[in-house]
Amino acid sequence: MKPVDSIKTGLRKYASFSGRSTPSELWWLIVALAVAEVAIVLLFQASGLSQVAIVQIGGISVSALFALTCLLLAIPFFSVSWRRLHDICWPGWLILIWAVLVFYFVRMMFMVAEDIRLCRETDATKCFGEIAWGFGFAPLMMLIFLIGGFAIIMSLPSQSEANKYGPKPPEMA
Repeated sequence: MKPVDSIKTGLRKYASFSGRSTPSELWWLIVALAVAEVAIVLLFQASGLSQVAIVQIGGISVSALFALTCLLLAIPFFSVSWRRLHDICWPGWLILIWAVLVFYFVRMMFMVAEDIRLCRETDATKCFGEIAWGFGFAPLMMLIFLIGGFAIIMSLPSQSEANKYGPKPPEMA
């Protein structure tokens, strides 16, 4: 499947959690969503609208527009990931477990960053070392493991025949 066709298919089925998706549909949609998010951020920064409304997420100030676009772009990502899991005959809801774990470890990284900031303010070098190496290293390694595991699982070959989630996608026929 061509990249543009993969992106169109992923966006056309942006909220469909049934059926199957090919690896190219997932990966090209991820690239397109990342490019769209960067473009939106750059556009809002250039126009001065990025500071319209600030919200606090995990102790970090974020533009409400950025947070909203992240949430809107998450829907097609989760739906195509759900269908991709169906394509390798895994239940789609496993993507929700992955998302919760990623959210948890990203939140842990924000907490470690806040603790490091507090240590810098108090000039507690022992505290800084314990937090950075002890508590910061584990969540970072888990994030790398989760993202790498996601990439490996989502790159598994498609089942060439119909499975319990539906027939093979038309572009594989």
